[in-house]
Amino acid sequence: MKVAIYARVSSDKQRERHTIGSQLAELPKYAKRQGWTVIQTYQDDGKSGETIEGRPEFQSLLADAEKGLFETVLVIDLDRITRSNKDQEGAFIYDTFRLHGIKIATPSNGIIDLDNEDQDLQVGMLRMFSKHEKRKLLRRTMRGKVQAARDGKRYGCVDPYGYRWVADPQLKSGGSYQILEHEAAVVRRMFKLAIDGWGSRRISWMLECEGMRPRPRGKDKVTGPWPYASVMNILRSTTYVGNFRVFRKLEDNIVIQVPPIVTQDTWDDAQAALARRKLSSGAPARHNHLLRGCARCGVCGNTMWATTPKPGEKSYYRCRTTNSWRFMGLEGPCGNKHHRVDLVDAAVQEKLLSILRDQDLLSAACSLKPSGPAGVDWEGQLRGLERKLATLNQAASDLLRRQRGGLLPSAVVDQELSDIARERKLVEKNLAIAQSRKGKASAADKLRQSIHDEAKVLSRGLEHADIDVRRKVLTSLLPRELGCAVVLNLDGEVVINWVLPVSGEHVEVATALAKVS
Repeated sequence: MKVAIYARVSSDKQRERHTIGSQLAELPKYAKRQGWTVIQTYQDDGKSGETIEGRPEFQSLLADAEKGLFETVLVIDLDRITRSNKDQEGAFIYDTFRLHGIKIATPSNGIIDLDNEDQDLQVGMLRMFSKHEKRKLLRRTMRGKVQAARDGKRYGCVDPYGYRWVADPQLKSGGSYQILEHEAAVVRRMFKLAIDGWGSRRISWMLECEGMRPRPRGKDKVTGPWPYASVMNILRSTTYVGNFRVFRKLEDNIVIQVPPIVTQDTWDDAQAALARRKLSSGAPARHNHLLRGCARCGVCGNTMWATTPKPGEKSYYRCRTTNSWRFMGLEGPCGNKHHRVDLVDAAVQEKLLSILRDQDLLSAACSLKPSGPAGVDWEGQLRGLERKLATLNQAASDLLRRQRGGLLPSAVVDQELSDIARERKLVEKNLAIAQSRKGKASAADKLRQSIHDEAKVLSRGLEHADIDVRRKVLTSLLPRELGCAVVLNLDGEVVINWVLPVSGEHVEVATALAKVS
């Protein structure tokens, strides 16, 4: 019997203790004693059994099972296959095995045939017991972690940024958190910038420029810039004033005392500055620009934001990258110019209105070309062909009647009927073509009329409504999921890539160009 061996451990610690090595040593020996042939060995080191997605080797096993490369999957225990709390996950795995006739084998249970009702029930019960045991283990583990934190032991395996755990040789598993000065300097810099009114994005960019990067994790030697969320988490955390809160989801969360990195006054000032930024960002915008979220940079392709340097001054669309770097007084990586919002919005609206009102341009842009030669009356053509077909049928009936009356010999009648049949075949072919052309022309006319009606509604929305309605119309013409946008180029040219929604479908419309000085 052809078997595949699957081995898995769920943590790096287990891998370090070589538990997967014991599986890979025992399972081939068991297969040899049974006289089985091992086709392939799959192993997921340090991978959780919660999902299939996180186990690349198990995904390969399922794919090979569908190909029929083996008959049985040999595991050390059933919980190596899955330990998911989701019933759908286990059902999918076992249904895949069952569908392709794959059996399961373990050294303790032998071969389990999923097509056998009793053995399938046994698998279900073992899965339920495994799930129950896992939940009990998780509860016990959580109680142990909580008690360890209360006893002053290290929390988790990753120390909070700015600190490191220093073990006390006098105490078993005891120790304390101490400040890492090079990381503490980064934390103090974050709080200083926050108090000065900087947001998490600008703080991240400044730290990147100053060469301050997050702590590497795992085997990574180099890290990227600070994630915005990580910056905000540090600024909001009470850890840096000496109160390291753990198990915050529990009602009685635990506070571990650590050396403070910033003073309480500094922390309070940072929270006040963050609150002011949140209040100002949550307030209604002074200018609700038409292209908000729809403008793209023609140089680098990034989003363009509308900014107003000072109250009362003109607003400009600026490239996201250029705008961000200029906050720090550096030369921007993009170089696109600033585009006057009022000029761009007016040009875009006027160009869209001109296209929406041009019926010929809409029809051409939507590829609604006439079906067949222009100006053909397909209805009249159909009537003429139907009359011709009726005439041929009547002629054939007359010939047969005269033959039965002895007025015409059979040879003459056969020749005449053959000629009529050939002509009738040609007429029927032309009749089918005319009917098809008429149907296509009718469908094109309906779609054309639908597009024109939709264009009238949209043009009225763009011309007479307030800014919110006009923005709603514009976003319907520029759906993001289709990559439609207004592109602002370095030379002042404005390119509008847009589509027109008709009856639930998106019809592509020609790209519009506008020049804004």
